Amino acid sequence: MFEETREELHSSSTSPPRDMIVEKGSEVLLSCKSSIQVEDCQWSWKDLYDDGKVDVKSFHSFGDDHHDCSVRFNNILSDQQGVWSCAARSKNDTHFVTITEVRLAVLPSHLVQFMEEPSDTEVIIGNTCTLTCKTMDPTSNCLWTWRPSGAPQEKDRVIQEISPNGQSNDCSLLLNDVSKEQDGLWTCGARVKLYQNYTMTHSVKLTVVNTPLKFIELPGDSKVTVDTSKTLTCILSTSVEECRWQWKSEDSNNSNFVLVEQFTPMDKMKRDCRITLDKIKIEQEGYWICGARRRGDVKFIDALPSHLHIYTVTLPVFGPYGLEHRVISGTCTRGQPPWPEYQVRRLKVCDSPLDLTLLQPSAKGIEFVQLSQNIQKAIGEPVQMHCRINKAVEECQWTWKPINETIKTPEVKRRFQPAGDERRDCSIRLKMLLQEEEGIWTCGVRLHKNSSFTEASPTTVTLFPPIRLRFMEQPENIRVALGKPALLRCVATAAVEECRWTWRPLTEPDKEEVLVKQFLPFGSHNRNCSVRFLSVQQTQEGLWGCTAIGHPNSSLQSTPLAKLEVFQPVEIKFIENSQDIHIAAGGHIKLHCTTSSYVDMCRWTWEPIHPSSINVAPTIKQEFPATGKDGRNCSYRLEKVETEDEGIWVCSVRGQGMEEFVQAPPTKLLLVKSGTPHCCNFRQNSPFNPFRKNANKGKK
Repeated sequence: MFEETREELHSSSTSPPRDMIVEKGSEVLLSCKSSIQVEDCQWSWKDLYDDGKVDVKSFHSFGDDHHDCSVRFNNILSDQQGVWSCAARSKNDTHFVTITEVRLAVLPSHLVQFMEEPSDTEVIIGNTCTLTCKTMDPTSNCLWTWRPSGAPQEKDRVIQEISPNGQSNDCSLLLNDVSKEQDGLWTCGARVKLYQNYTMTHSVKLTVVNTPLKFIELPGDSKVTVDTSKTLTCILSTSVEECRWQWKSEDSNNSNFVLVEQFTPMDKMKRDCRITLDKIKIEQEGYWICGARRRGDVKFIDALPSHLHIYTVTLPVFGPYGLEHRVISGTCTRGQPPWPEYQVRRLKVCDSPLDLTLLQPSAKGIEFVQLSQNIQKAIGEPVQMHCRINKAVEECQWTWKPINETIKTPEVKRRFQPAGDERRDCSIRLKMLLQEEEGIWTCGVRLHKNSSFTEASPTTVTLFPPIRLRFMEQPENIRVALGKPALLRCVATAAVEECRWTWRPLTEPDKEEVLVKQFLPFGSHNRNCSVRFLSVQQTQEGLWGCTAIGHPNSSLQSTPLAKLEVFQPVEIKFIENSQDIHIAAGGHIKLHCTTSSYVDMCRWTWEPIHPSSINVAPTIKQEFPATGKDGRNCSYRLEKVETEDEGIWVCSVRGQGMEEFVQAPPTKLLLVKSGTPHCCNFRQNSPFNPFRKNANKGKK
């Protein structure tokens, strides 16, 4: 449970009584030092609200002068919360004398889970670099530590302790003008509360180099016809974290470049940023720029722009009104062209095709100025899909369809109001990418409520095997009535090969966890490791932990332990509830409802006295937690009785850990003419006792 500290004494003062608040799992030292030399030490424990004391451990005093009886908890448990008493006796004494008492409160552990962790980064001297670190939930403090590379014996040095950036879950560290001295191992930490210990990520290596990033192969200026394919080559001198391609029209020298595609290099060396344009459209003519960003760099480095010239062919066609010239998409050929719908009778040899540089705006003047394309991510990672428009819109919509099913009708995944004051941002963020979300995503917008959606070019989301398993759902602490069903949830973001559940009793904190369940995952994607209890038994009370084992290249992941408490359900009785009420419209009335024991939730329903149909369901008027110190009061007040309030009112309550509501006898509310006395009596089924049994037992 704990060990003696064996620390050298530095003082000889008696430790004063004090209170301590610590976090579960932390290391705790209970100091106990006598003012005189003692032979034996004894520690005892009792519950915070109980007088029964238990002797826990006895040992010989230590230190050079035998004054020290301190003990240390290496990993404090919730069950070790209580009043700890330190007693000692000298060599000639037979009885122990209490030296100090400590009231120890153990708060739940709030281990921080990281959504994005820093990764090994290479950066050029003098550049700006960001070490990314984001938590799943809001955090109060961030910590960054550093130690030099190749020096495992050195301790981590605290470099910065800060509040989160902007968003409450962003602990990323921005390094400006990076120097060679910052080369080394960096670690990010975060905590939810000030009294908690930091949860740290794994250490990552920041390598500071002198070599600049170079483009060793670029596409150059090129010509291509519409509806053909073209690969724009972009090879880097060293590995990069991310590639991007930008484009702008050649019509205006002042127009800004538009982001077309941003992705992770696919090759093993992480140096290939090429893209392929399929079925090229005339709108894609213009200047294309390849950019790349090293791991940890904030800014992209762009290459020189390459001009892509797209042309069409003009064919002489005999139409219904004589000779016509029509622009036809395709390659200029001799002989009969492959476009039968134009009914070409005579084809002139195309010696000099007509060059066109048309950039037609989208329907109704809508243009998509920022759009994500061809996203490649690992399963379980977050992703931001950009969709920004040139003007304010009424509504945004994202549709999805599988990559390999061209016939399938796209499924509407999200429909929402645009973000921002200008109402031009329809971007969405997926917190954890799932296997079934791989596919073709399309952003659509509409200007008016009843107008049709204008869709952007689709975004293809391709998923890779997960870097590590993450949990979409984790087991939570629950209290369940004996014999009732219960569910401990455990769902991973990617396919799992095996599920394991461990257990240990609440009453034996030192006992090792026991493997009690081992089974294959279920569900359509083999991600679900949840366990269901059809009828919870008292022997199943304890701490439960879920472990998911992924494919061979994925690490084993475990959830924090969840407490399953089993209690004997208490019969709920209504000791006070209103009888039938007669009241004038505009008056106020209190509908009384008090129970014999604590309840979690109250609900008031209403239905008409003479319903038009026998199938009319009661209307839920209010649902709220029980009030009062003892949680037994579910009374509801009508401040101003309206005509439509006339009817049958029923108070229902749900007990602690229960799923179903229990109903009180109904109360009929009838409206009378103004000036008529009204009745506000209530039923009292048993003597009312405002004090709960043993409510103050053991409290001072």
